[in-house]
Amino acid sequence: MMNNQSADNLMQRYVEICNSALDHNKDRFPFKQILGTAKTCSANRLVEVLIEGAARNEDSHVLSIENGKLVCRAHSACGNCQCDGKWVIGKAYLQNVLARPDSYIENPARLNWEWLLPSA
Repeated sequence: MMNNQSADNLMQRYVEICNSALDHNKDRFPFKQILGTAKTCSANRLVEVLIEGAARNEDSHVLSIENGKLVCRAHSACGNCQCDGKWVIGKAYLQNVLARPDSYIENPARLNWEWLLPSA
């Protein structure tokens, strides 16, 4: 099982890379249109994220979009849970993104944006 600190570090760094990818590609076609629509459709949406291998609820996080940026918080900060969905992501995937951030920033299609979908 992962400890809270490592789960927090993985998620915080992942969100930093996602935000860099959004910022770096904000004017590129088709990312501008796709990501703009995703931001609009997912505004005010809270999605619980559980990293595979993290067995405790305290190891989960909440993703949202605030002021055009992805934000990650510990799920414990989501008092009286009001999450709109749940998304499970692999620890190996997160580690791969963190090991090669430039590749994902240059091509945000490589990032997993599944949590933005209403069905998540």
